[in-house]
Amino acid sequence: MGFAVVDPAARKAAFTRVDDPGAGDSPYLWGPDGSSVIRRPGPDKDGVGVYALDGTVRRTIQGVRWTDTAPADVSPSSRLLAAQCPGKAALACVVETASGRRLARFPLPSKGGLWGWFNEDHLLVFDKGPTPWQVRIVDLTGRTARPFADFTGTDDTYWLVHITTR
Repeated sequence: MGFAVVDPAARKAAFTRVDDPGAGDSPYLWGPDGSSVIRRPGPDKDGVGVYALDGTVRRTIQGVRWTDTAPADVSPSSRLLAAQCPGKAALACVVETASGRRLARFPLPSKGGLWGWFNEDHLLVFDKGPTPWQVRIVDLTGRTARPFADFTGTDDTYWLVHITTR
């Protein structure tokens, strides 16, 4: 397992192998400083691993848990990281990526979870409780700022939405 860094201008790619069998096939995301990647450390483990581009572990951001319904995601500026809070309760935690200091914590829907960032100050949260299912834009207290989308389907329906500003 590992990741590739692609330089489209130079038409080059470099693959970095990471020996972290506990993380399985969880994806890599760009880290907070642009010179690192982050990844789930493994199922049922707290924290988010920060790796240098050579694959070495730089540190672990504590106070968050990357789950299937609350994957870790960095804000557009990479200053903040959102994921599920540690423990069994469905709570979203927002921490500073540099320090790990918790800035926000709020409940997630019982039949939903964290979907990612909408902008620097708002997150997308999905809820499969109502019909149709809903994706809402929430502030960092969990208060709904406005609806984002409604979806219909069954529990095995997979949906992927691409957001663009153009």
